[in-house]
This record gives sequence, structure tokens and C-alpha cells, in this order.
Amino acid sequence: ERMMKDWSSPVYGFFEEPTVDRVDGRRAHVFKCSGHGCKASIRRFIDMKDAGSTGNMHKHVRACWGADALHAANSAKDIDEVHNKIMRSFHRNGKITTVFEHKTNRKATYANILHTRSEIRCSLMKTGRPTYYIPSAMTVLRDVKVMFAQTRQRIAKMLMDHDGRLSFTTDAWTSPNHHVFVAFVVHFVQEGMLMSFPLDMVKVPKVSSPELIQYIVYLM
Repeated sequence: ERMMKDWSSPVYGFFEEPTVDRVDGRRAHVFKCSGHGCKASIRRFIDMKDAGSTGNMHKHVRACWGADALHAANSAKDIDEVHNKIMRSFHRNGKITTVFEHKTNRKATYANILHTRSEIRCSLMKTGRPTYYIPSAMTVLRDVKVMFAQTRQRIAKMLMDHDGRLSFTTDAWTSPNHHVFVAFVVHFVQEGMLMSFPLDMVKVPKVSSPELIQYIVYLM
């Protein structure tokens, strides 16, 4: 803390509060960069004559944040202004090309190309899980058909083995695009719990009379 009172250079605003590390029995201050995604640290040995030098800090800030940020920091009145105003401004208004130019000496180039449909599908489904395997549409279709067939057989066996009453309900409605559907649901009590399973949903030409509904139920 005594040494920190002499650290008045605005460049300190780009680094987190230092920690003390020991290397071969020698104590050193370690300054970690506050840049987003930057893992660089500056180490200064306390027993050196240039223990208060900020030369390496200036070099890193110029490479990591850019010359404009360093120039703005040198014009700041104190460390708080660098941390609260300059750093936030460069985080908010920075350009992606500037980030690449900081890492290399070459001019940054890029291409603005829209993602394809398959790339959009994979990027959304694999967000946060880049190693996940995304099956093809045909694989998903095949698996859904297999699951449907197995589930239908299981429900059919459950209904045939059920020792009790089965109640059937039906409902008919017209979709917004003027298609008529009739749905069938079975209800029963098993081990004290009410069970309900949709059996089928049939598209019909029209629903005009109870006789037509009765005929559809008979076919079911």
C-alpha cells in the first residue's frame, strides 16, 4: 500500500489491482490487464532499481488497447478517469478491425458474408456446446417415426391390458386456413392417477352433422 501511493501514472488504470508473487525467493508485483479476453500480466520485481517503471505497461496498452487509448489515458487527470471513462468508451465504441490491428502489424481485412441455412441451424443449436453432433433432417425424421411406432404399440398394449373403464372424448375445430380436424383422446384411471392419451387427429372435408362425427368415431 505504501508503494501504491506513488503509482500516479494513468496507465495503471488499464490494469487490475496488483498481486504479490514470489519467483526464486524474490517478490514481484503482478499487474493483470483489464482488457476483455486478455490474459497478459506485467511483472515488476520489487528489489530492482526500476521497480516503479511503467515502460512495459505502456507497451502492452499500446498493443492491447491501441495507440488512441494510450494517448487518451496520458491526457487524463488521474487513474479513475482512465478506468471509468476512457476504458468504457473504447469498450463501447471499438471496432472489430481495430482489435485485429492491435494484434498484428498488418491491415485487418474481413468479408461480410451471410450464413447459409445449415450454418444458422448449427450455430443456434450448438451455442455453448461446440462439440455436440447435429444429426441430419433425415436422421431426425427416421428417429421420430421409430419413436412414434414404439409409443403407439406401448399405448395399445396398455389399453388392452387395462382392467377398467375407458372413456373417449372427441373434439372438432377449424384451423385459421379453413381446414377441419377431429381429435380423439382416451381417458382412464391407473393406480389412482388419471391418464389421458391423444389417439389420433383426422383431417375431414367438413363437419356438418353429428352423424358424420359418429361415423368417424366408428372408423376409429
